[in-house]
Amino acid sequence: SGIYAKEVVEHVLAWPTWLVGLRRALVPGGHLWLSTPNYGEPWLPAIEYTVLEMVARRDGFSRRHLHPTKFSKRTFARGLSAAGFESVEVRVAPSRLALMGWARAPL
Repeated sequence: SGIYAKEVVEHVLAWPTWLVGLRRALVPGGHLWLSTPNYGEPWLPAIEYTVLEMVARRDGFSRRHLHPTKFSKRTFARGLSAAGFESVEVRVAPSRLALMGWARAPL
């Protein structure tokens, strides 16, 4: 079995509990694939709080609280491991603005 969640975890306030729930939903040895913005990259907050915020305000909203949870490569990997996943791997996307994580539920 597998779970794919693209650009979701950064919107979840109780993300540690959410990750544990995903692990429990998988069969033993099931795979998880997640992606999230890379807040370990200094350009992302700079772009998000300037250009993207200006565009959002022009369209009548704010991005200020859009991502209550912000991950770096290290915090993302630690979070997956702390939730009980095995074979955790986190890579930085070629653009450097996103993280891709793979993990496996214990056998």
